[in-house]
Amino acid sequence: MKASNDLVEKYGWDKIIHGLVGLLIVAICVLVAVFLFGNKFVPVLAGAAIGTGCAYIVAKWKEAQDDIPDEKDVKATLRGAYLADLIIGVVYVFSWIINTVF
Repeated sequence: MKASNDLVEKYGWDKIIHGLVGLLIVAICVLVAVFLFGNKFVPVLAGAAIGTGCAYIVAKWKEAQDDIPDEKDVKATLRGAYLADLIIGVVYVFSWIINTVF
């Protein structure tokens, strides 16, 4: 609980929500790519790339709608997208290793 309170105090709820939205956009794009084309390297990579691009476009569009645009919100969204890319990459490599060894 202390760690989450420290995180909120350091960044604020706005930046945390932006990061979660970026993470969610990438996760949805990768899931759609995997369901459509299978769990192969190219669809996973394409889904992650498309998701990161979509997260950037959505963040820039959202900030253009605000009265006072804040580029830190765009950076927070991209950090969430990059975190999703990292997690998806690690899980994909781990599953590839497990399938290769066993």
